[in-house]
Amino acid sequence: MTEKAELIFNLYDFDKSKYISRDELTILMTNSLTALRALAKGPAPSLAEIESKTKEVFKKADLDGNEKITLDEFTSFVRRDNEVLQCLLGYGVAKTEDLGEDLGAGEGGDVLYDSDLENEMGVRESANDSKKAGAKYGMDFEVGEDEDGGLFAREQEATGDQFMAVKPWKGTVDNMVPSRYVPTRSERERPDATLDLEYIYGYRCHDARNNLRYTSDGKIVYHAAGVGVVLSHTTNTQQFMLEHDDDILCLATDPSGQYCATGQVGPKPWLCIWDTSTMECLARYRSPLVKGIKCVAFSNDGDKVVASGMDDGHSLAVFRWRAAPKSQAANQKADQEKLGLLATGKGPRAPVWSLGFSADGSQIVATCTRELSFYTITNGVLKGQRGSGWKQPPGAIPCQAFVENTLYTGTHDGYIVEWAGRTVAKGKEVKAHESLIYAMSTRTASKGLVTGGKDGKAIVWAVDNSGRLVQEFKYDLRAADVKSMNPQVKSVAEHPKTR
Repeated sequence: MTEKAELIFNLYDFDKSKYISRDELTILMTNSLTALRALAKGPAPSLAEIESKTKEVFKKADLDGNEKITLDEFTSFVRRDNEVLQCLLGYGVAKTEDLGEDLGAGEGGDVLYDSDLENEMGVRESANDSKKAGAKYGMDFEVGEDEDGGLFAREQEATGDQFMAVKPWKGTVDNMVPSRYVPTRSERERPDATLDLEYIYGYRCHDARNNLRYTSDGKIVYHAAGVGVVLSHTTNTQQFMLEHDDDILCLATDPSGQYCATGQVGPKPWLCIWDTSTMECLARYRSPLVKGIKCVAFSNDGDKVVASGMDDGHSLAVFRWRAAPKSQAANQKADQEKLGLLATGKGPRAPVWSLGFSADGSQIVATCTRELSFYTITNGVLKGQRGSGWKQPPGAIPCQAFVENTLYTGTHDGYIVEWAGRTVAKGKEVKAHESLIYAMSTRTASKGLVTGGKDGKAIVWAVDNSGRLVQEFKYDLRAADVKSMNPQVKSVAEHPKTR
């Protein structure tokens, strides 16, 4: 699909400016709409229809609002706009494999193609080149000597996440040395210098969500590469947690905001639990999850953490990382001995989109595509039961949040679904967003939720006396004064000062 989008872009970039202007887009839309109508044996589009559709597409594709569309903007629009994707599929212009995995309701239901959610699963990367993708994510395999044309150097290592990994930088370094170069003695010695990390720009959101939170003192915690970051937005200074040895994929904070849990990629990934004030790593676990840690969540009391693996079984693991306070533990020594791995179990059939604990910590909720499961712990084993009561089979369920004892989930088609126990509450669905809800969190100030969607809106909800959700505030990243280059809300959280 990316190659096709680039081909179309180059065809209609008539002046070779590397931009598509509004006039060029008008010609593109005229040709496209006319051709699609002809395929459907319908009448040619009117001038008004062409102008209206051109205006709509230009607004969606021109992410930075500079009145011209770059190749990246155009490709992003083609890949992410569900209407375009379904249209291409319907007219046979694109094949199903070009569009990726259907994350909608399935056979007979809504269709949803979303490149960002696919990135989280690693589906597209694995499908395009499973071997190179495996090398990137630290999975063990060996590339044949002639499979890549000799472009990549290989280094045999006995153990570790980089076992037989492709290392292009090694070949680059070796090939840059002049054939007649003879290093001096001083050049053979290691430089007497070190580097200190000072500042990190950006954060990981292309394949991660719900990973931007407030700490207990109102700072912002997130992750980039293999670093946990705490940012003071008042002084624009950062603190770093550096206990990971590969890219961090997920993040969660306990209800107080004092403690943070982060999980990384790799065949033997680390799960780190650390203090957001001191940046000290307080607990670190490396098993039993493998191939990466996709999701993580704290219990309401902050004592337990649940995480999901990226193995084929979507395994789950629960850890008790700290003992109860002395005032709550009759036998402090026995309580200390219970720390560590508490329970494990096979996860749901589909990749996990989100994890959460019920208010009392007795249940763990895992949301997926076309599935939501409730897990309980029995003798160190997690046992699951699927949720029920859907009017029609659900599509992707990317997020969840508990408000006291009530579970809410966000759906692929923009609805907030309320649950009564393990069953969907009848008549309690709320159409919150135009399309997929990416993010959801419990409010800290009052009884309610905050949601964020693919439509660029962040919405603050309150639960009224009758138990229904009422919209209080709405923020739109697509507004002209925001000037967002990619107006999609991937993470939402309420500031602790509103507590």
